[in-house]
Amino acid sequence: MTPTARDGSPSPAASTAPSGPPPAASESALPAIRVLLGGVAALMVLAAAVTVAGALAVRDRVETHALTGPISAVHVSTEVGDIRTRPAGPGEQPRLDRRVQWSFWDPATTFRAERGRVEAAVHCPPISLMCSSDVELIVPPGAAIEARTGVGDVVVVRADSTVAAEASVGDVEVSLDAAARQVQAVSDTGDVTVRVAPGQSYAVQADTDVGTRELRVASDPASGRVVIARTATGDVRVLAGQ
Repeated sequence: MTPTARDGSPSPAASTAPSGPPPAASESALPAIRVLLGGVAALMVLAAAVTVAGALAVRDRVETHALTGPISAVHVSTEVGDIRTRPAGPGEQPRLDRRVQWSFWDPATTFRAERGRVEAAVHCPPISLMCSSDVELIVPPGAAIEARTGVGDVVVVRADSTVAAEASVGDVEVSLDAAARQVQAVSDTGDVTVRVAPGQSYAVQADTDVGTRELRVASDPASGRVVIARTATGDVRVLAGQ
């Protein structure tokens, strides 16, 4: 029964009572959800636009540095890119060639040669697009090689001295001639292959945490020649022959 006042009109309580159930909580949150989805969509569009603009704005340059005078060691590093080294041929000028690519922000490159040691590096800006540097190193006889990349492959051909080749993400391949006495080839994620000169004995350490291990040379712990081949995730091979 509907309550009434003494004069017969509906009571105030009856006139102000809600006519239906309150709106569901999900309905009241719809505007906020729409705003959130709109913001996410806008960010995705912005990211796509920046990526396309970066791809269209790719720039590159090639740098060549002659390696003159007595060179005892060469250290080259890049954050993204492949590094390949080989010995200089007869009459060929040892040198370092690198192709640098980037969008918007120019990476910093360094090259120093003093006291028989050469150092060359490429550093990408903290916020960068399409930043990379591929390096080809043509080394003089007897020069020690240190080559490191963050993302990329390292290939060292016919090394005749000490080698330290390292990639965080990428494959590492090193081949040695008879004069080489020590090599360290390491990758965090990637395959590692070392080819030693035939007819030589080596003290070999070859390890992988996740992958296969293939050893096709006789390991002699007493040898003065040392091969260290290691990866966390990938296959490790130490083989005889070039």
